[in-house]
Amino acid sequence: MGSRFGNKEVLLHWAGISQYLDFNVMPGVQTEIIGKKDYFNDFFVTTNYIWNEHVANKLTKPERYYHLGASPFVYADALIPDQVRRDVGIFLPKHDESTRFVLENFCYGCIEEIKSTTDENVYAIAPAGAREAWEEVFKIVGIDIKVISICDDAFSSEWQFGTAVLLGRLKSAYFPLFSTAVLTAYHSGTDVGYYDPGDIYENIKKESVIDSTAELTDVHKKLEQVWLENMTDCDVIMSLVKLFLCPHKRQSPQNLAYSLYMLNFESNRFTYAKRRMIDDFVEGTKCSWIDQDMIPFDLNRMSIAQNKLYEKCKDYDKLEYHPAVAELIPLL
Repeated sequence: MGSRFGNKEVLLHWAGISQYLDFNVMPGVQTEIIGKKDYFNDFFVTTNYIWNEHVANKLTKPERYYHLGASPFVYADALIPDQVRRDVGIFLPKHDESTRFVLENFCYGCIEEIKSTTDENVYAIAPAGAREAWEEVFKIVGIDIKVISICDDAFSSEWQFGTAVLLGRLKSAYFPLFSTAVLTAYHSGTDVGYYDPGDIYENIKKESVIDSTAELTDVHKKLEQVWLENMTDCDVIMSLVKLFLCPHKRQSPQNLAYSLYMLNFESNRFTYAKRRMIDDFVEGTKCSWIDQDMIPFDLNRMSIAQNKLYEKCKDYDKLEYHPAVAELIPLL
């Protein structure tokens, strides 16, 4: 079983590590901790690799127990050869454990409208495990569109590479919600658009660790509004990418390997002292390996990948946050 969304596998692959290491990895832009304390990363995991700068600002545990680095997608993207962009992708809504969909409220006309504005192939991209359900829905309402998924299993080791391949071949991508996928599309170089899915989110839990997508926190709403009002403003978008993907925290394979080994060392100390919860141990040691036969072409050689990484990320090194983004950071 791989780590969630293949994040850990990409880090180990970039670092050239072929052994199991014990540490956790943040899954992405986490709605549930935007505007709140991060109790999970702070107290319920021993060591973790984080890649949202605002998360590092709110953690209270000593720095040796976490490492702020670049998003695993940044490394996956560098390893994928450049492709010809020619298709359009419509990312379908995803829900969390506190939210369900009212599918009869979904704006199916948005799908048809996007299709009518392009001569390119148009694909609907379903979240992991939801492809067949969306295929059935589109069949019922009479929308003729091919539904695909990056993978049907969110624990696929190749998830990040699949995302990098897909975004690298899309000319444009449309999203219904501010998410990790939006930021990775911008970083990939895909044209990003928004569509209104309609009033489809319904809260099914009044009390939950996870904020419902149906009831975003005020600061999350403000964050999404900044994106929607500045979708083509390079300074704003780059600021969001820097904050949430941390391309300025990229590392060479050797330096990343050192950082990951140190996280593993601290986790091992806690294991030896029997001071860990079993869930933390299980998640921290969960990992598998990249199967390159699952990727449709050979990955870039490391020298080419490191050059691509530098060229795509160097402008973030001295980037000052745009005021519209900077004013939200203390609230996150």
